[in-house]
Amino acid sequence: MERNLLNENHRLSLIDKLQSIVSLPLPKKDLYLGNLNFLLYHKDSSKDNEYDFQLRWGSKSVFLCKQVLINDDKKIENDLTKKLNENKAEIRKEIIKYCISQLDGIILSELPIYIRQKMPSFFDYKVFVDLCRTRKKQNNIHWPPISVFVSWDDENGEFQEFVYPLKFDYDTGNFNIDYPSIVKELQKYRDTAI
Repeated sequence: MERNLLNENHRLSLIDKLQSIVSLPLPKKDLYLGNLNFLLYHKDSSKDNEYDFQLRWGSKSVFLCKQVLINDDKKIENDLTKKLNENKAEIRKEIIKYCISQLDGIILSELPIYIRQKMPSFFDYKVFVDLCRTRKKQNNIHWPPISVFVSWDDENGEFQEFVYPLKFDYDTGNFNIDYPSIVKELQKYRDTAI
């Protein structure tokens, strides 16, 4: 059963701490990515002060730590922050993986509609979102380079790939997905590749 010790204030405070711990600005409440929640479960077979701590984003479990000892309800945030700190590399990796997966699904369902409207003769292509390799050294307090990839074989049977970087907008606290700009740049790239 879920222990009802984590209220909205705990959640907001833990989100702030998590951003600092994993060195990522986390998207604010987002229809695409879902809500970030911290859950504390007590199993009937557990000791009175032993809980399972879970970090969920939407329906995905990003982190689960079993048998967390909570001795004092007033220090609960500190105990949970300690667990987040101990597992920061794993949590960061899972958060990035989750966001890429969600962005991939969203863009895969919406971008082809824009492409069909602006480029009706362009078909037989693949769209996906993934990390983009770069030679530029990345700052650890930012999102790694995430890009939209559109690939196809041209008229000569040669593989072509268009890469459009997605930017995290720090002012709005979300990924900026500008479909008209993506299609405009794709069209320019395709016209020069022909």
